[in-house]
Amino acid sequence: MAKHPKLAHMLFPKGVVDVDYKRVSCKYDNLIIKVNEHSNYHGYLAILLLNNGGYADILAVEIYEEKSYKWTPMRRSYGAVFDLSNPPKGNLKLKIQIKVDGKTKWVQSDKSLIPDHWKADSTYELTSDSLNKYNSLVCNLISLLWFGVKEVCLGHQPLWFNQMFVC
Repeated sequence: MAKHPKLAHMLFPKGVVDVDYKRVSCKYDNLIIKVNEHSNYHGYLAILLLNNGGYADILAVEIYEEKSYKWTPMRRSYGAVFDLSNPPKGNLKLKIQIKVDGKTKWVQSDKSLIPDHWKADSTYELTSDSLNKYNSLVCNLISLLWFGVKEVCLGHQPLWFNQMFVC
């Protein structure tokens, strides 16, 4: 913790010290959805969102069942784990609420991200290979942009992205 290793001995007499953390932006090519090992098909679904790069904080997740045309909010269990009792059946889409630079945005997929008959302890990787370049807004959302991203809402104003977004 000391700026120079030879100064570390000066920290020990202090006991508890204040630590300043600096948040750094990570760049991942994809977002990974991991179904928690305690999930039970049709009874309980818990997902963990991995490889969330950039400065985006995940605030909320909603799940969509194509058969009922209904978005259902998931409960934040802890950290980046979101869960839902009696999840909808069928292929599932996700809508993720994030916070970037103090602004809240929604990112949603137009394709199913979690397949019908999902299994506990399985992972689903969402790649962004189909997207070529990102403008400054999209750069802030890079970890949440994957093939099939349809809409990003800034306040009440939606921005629409084609499956192939090129600056």
